Amino acid sequence: MAKRAGTIFDKQFGTSAMRNNSDICSFGFEPNPAHAERHSRLAAAYNRRGWRYHFVNAGVSDEEGNLTFYHNGDEGNEEWGFGDHNLKGTGVPVTIPTIRFSTWLRNEVLGRKLPETVHGSYELPRVVMKMDIESAEYRVLPDLWFTGVMCETIDFVFGEFHPWDISYKDDAITGRGGLILSNQEAVGVLRAGVKLFHSFKDCSSDIIELDDESYLHDGVPLP
Repeated sequence: MAKRAGTIFDKQFGTSAMRNNSDICSFGFEPNPAHAERHSRLAAAYNRRGWRYHFVNAGVSDEEGNLTFYHNGDEGNEEWGFGDHNLKGTGVPVTIPTIRFSTWLRNEVLGRKLPETVHGSYELPRVVMKMDIESAEYRVLPDLWFTGVMCETIDFVFGEFHPWDISYKDDAITGRGGLILSNQEAVGVLRAGVKLFHSFKDCSSDIIELDDESYLHDGVPLP
């Protein structure tokens, strides 16, 4: 297990001695078609052990639809730069489907049916999200905050804040939704938004800035 993420999971779900992986349901959203085969193998291996992992081959956003993403020539680093930015001007475009993540959470998590019995020892049900969505956090987090969905569904979020230029156009009908940030100011603005979010006293959701890429390279084979 990834070291830093593992510490978070231990705190949120209990240590490996307390929890049972068959009690946990996890979803992975990955729009890069180059990673689809690995996630399918991962899901199959976990499901054989009774661990519920569901792979969703789509990106998350603040609306349903399609976006143009780019393969940015960093295959040697598992294409960490795959996203909606043509980072070097030579990226190879690909159209990927997106879901409105706030709607998905409201439909799939808020009204979920909890099991009557569990195999591990827990205090309360928990929902934890690891976020590394290649600058889409500037779309997704405000949507989760202002719809109230984060407070309704998620206990803890950790993820990477990307220092990239952000340029979202206003909606042609409402005139809303536009955002322009330079790469020098983007992360600072998002951190300020998190600080404001944490000031809301009637919400227990927590967000921290933490990137952890180590799971893929932890040396542990698939079960």
